[in-house]
Amino acid sequence: MNIKTTFVLLALTLTPTWAMAACNGEAHAQAQSCVDGKVYDSAAMACVPVTG
Repeated sequence: MNIKTTFVLLALTLTPTWAMAACNGEAHAQAQSCVDGKVYDSAAMACVPVTG
């Protein structure tokens, strides 16, 4: 019983680590949304006022 418990705890401890290692960030980027009158500037990585 003790060995089974150890393996279960080890698996539960390492699962988040494996999930983070599998995600490479940019492939899962979320779309940015801005309030009315602003647009997302990817260079500044922020919402900026619409000009023009």
